[in-house]
Amino acid sequence: MLTNVALTIASICIFSTSINYLFRKRKLPIFSISGFFLVTYISFIYFGSIILLLGLDSFSFQQLDMTNTITLRKVLFLTTIFFPFYVLGINGADIIASMRHNNELSNYLKDVKSNTCNNYSNIVVFIFLVGIFVFVLYLKKIPFVPILSVISPQGKSPMYFRFAAVGDLFEGKIWWHKYFYAYIPYFISYIAFYNALNERGKKWKIISITIIVYCIFISIFDIQKAPIIFYLISLFFVYYAFKPNVKSKISVYLLTSGLAIILVILMYVFFMGRDYKNALTEATHRALTGQIQGLYGIIEDFSDEYLWGKSFPPFFINVLGINFYDLDREMKLYIHFYIDPSTGMVGRAPTVYFGEVYANFGLLITFISMIFVPFVLRLIDNIFLYKAPRNSIFLSFYIFLIFHYKDLALSRFSPFLFDAQLILMIFILLIINASYRRKCSRGRGVKNRLVITER
Repeated sequence: MLTNVALTIASICIFSTSINYLFRKRKLPIFSISGFFLVTYISFIYFGSIILLLGLDSFSFQQLDMTNTITLRKVLFLTTIFFPFYVLGINGADIIASMRHNNELSNYLKDVKSNTCNNYSNIVVFIFLVGIFVFVLYLKKIPFVPILSVISPQGKSPMYFRFAAVGDLFEGKIWWHKYFYAYIPYFISYIAFYNALNERGKKWKIISITIIVYCIFISIFDIQKAPIIFYLISLFFVYYAFKPNVKSKISVYLLTSGLAIILVILMYVFFMGRDYKNALTEATHRALTGQIQGLYGIIEDFSDEYLWGKSFPPFFINVLGINFYDLDREMKLYIHFYIDPSTGMVGRAPTVYFGEVYANFGLLITFISMIFVPFVLRLIDNIFLYKAPRNSIFLSFYIFLIFHYKDLALSRFSPFLFDAQLILMIFILLIINASYRRKCSRGRGVKNRLVITER
């Protein structure tokens, strides 16, 4: 136990030094792709590795038997060594981009706010209606809406209907449906919300309220917990983009965290039928250590033999004659050994992106990925702040990217190498921006590129 405490103290020293450098010296903004990714990583991965090593999560120890001390120490090592590699990655991106540190984010938000043209509501409404149409088509493919099974029991558990809607029991390809009925409406809700804040009329306010209400329903309709939390946070980011002088006091963070925990507990009670005591236990476990389970299983299961790309998307590896290995599903079965796979209700145990890298290629490539991913995320930040058009459309797309790439801290790496969702979103972005340029650029001299000025 003393050894684990000593390792934890050493880990916290590395963590504290890196965070102090990033947020105080480099002034890394949380409102950025690289910044919010780091916050997500700390909250769901790093803290969880410490809690597990110190034996503070009784559920993981007693129910899941995650007690291998050597594996837990390896988990802490990987989650800690990530921080200095992260620093190297973002410094490298800033050097390549020749980035100057002169309030570039503040300048960007000010210039977006000063661009008041918002005469392109028709295309936003049309895309929203397309999303609803796809959602209606999708509803015909599922036996019952999971959230309604909580209110009106159908003879089977709400979890059955969840797996039938978005899990192993769904017959079809859920991913393309969800792109249209969820992710695209999320994106255009940011556009509508920002324009509603930035106009005096009622048109955008009505559009904004309608789309946001729909998106909130979509976030909870399949009785998952995380989507509604992150969607509400993303709306706060939109509000912050409009009013960046909102004070980021510790009380705000504590209040937000408290409300999120209460919401998750209530969802466990009403969606999953838990009593309040068990709901508190499971919610705490899910929030603090649930995302680290997959990494624990990967280190324990793949320390000697690696997958060599077998967990990459099937459409890619099948062409090469490689059989797909469903890493998230297998880790769920490995950790939750009591699950019967024949029921079809297995679920997934996703973890931080470098878990998949480790399972496929080992430690050396894992270290390289710890530099590479922060480097790329920071580079995207720099491209947006220096080169992106200054309007609410690209700002909303940037917020979408913040929440898209935060999933690298929570899920596999390979889907981001073959990112069909991002390609579709860029296509939607270009359609909306074309309408914007046609409606707003005539005679207005709209500024389409960002010019950084000393202020």
